Amino acid sequence: AAILSILYRNLDSMSQPERDAYALLVSWDGRHGTDVTGATVYYATLAYLLELIFKDEMGQQNFESFLSTFLVRKSYAHIVDNPYSVWWDNVHTEQQEQRDEIVLEAFARGVRQLSDSYGKDPKQWNWGKQHTITYAHALGQAPLVGDWFNLGPFPISGANEVINNHAFKLSTNSQFSVFSGPAMRRVININRPELPYSVLPTGQSGNPTSPHYDDQVNLYLEGRFREQKMHKPNILETAAHHLILTPANPN
Repeated sequence: AAILSILYRNLDSMSQPERDAYALLVSWDGRHGTDVTGATVYYATLAYLLELIFKDEMGQQNFESFLSTFLVRKSYAHIVDNPYSVWWDNVHTEQQEQRDEIVLEAFARGVRQLSDSYGKDPKQWNWGKQHTITYAHALGQAPLVGDWFNLGPFPISGANEVINNHAFKLSTNSQFSVFSGPAMRRVININRPELPYSVLPTGQSGNPTSPHYDDQVNLYLEGRFREQKMHKPNILETAAHHLILTPANPN
């Protein structure tokens, strides 16, 4: 709320792209779908805001480490609400910086970065362009063949600290690569637990040549599920293949 108030008070001094970005931000309903634009503006602004608040005191290396901790989430909101916090001042300058000018500078930098990365029309700054996921195989970094094992990058919905949790590290490089998320999603009807619904982020197989290596990717990315057979008659009725494990002849 404090950030929006500061931006609103300074609308007259903003460029047209900044006003357009502000309109997207103020109308954002908090959703993190891949087609949402308000989330893109918010996180780009937040990334620069954190950099302007903390980096001058911490230095580059400590600041990068700080971004990977939960301290970020516990600290910046209190600072933003306090216009007299000592963190607003840049220790490398002679003048005393104030909260409003730091917020405005962070917003301006975020808008410039998004314009450079995704074009000058803010309506094209979809969250899925900035927030992506790559499913990396253990051999994904092997020379020449690594890309054959990896899946992605894909645009993906969600964010940090939302139900659709796909965590990323804030950065000012215009790309938020997801580094953690659900390993499986399941929906179970307690009245019929033998017929749950589930989905995996990629597929059941770890073999890149198998059709089941990536046959659930689109289901997962679109938030859909498949029926999971748990009752033996249902399994036998719909089975496509049978695998029979026979003990070796001891003789």
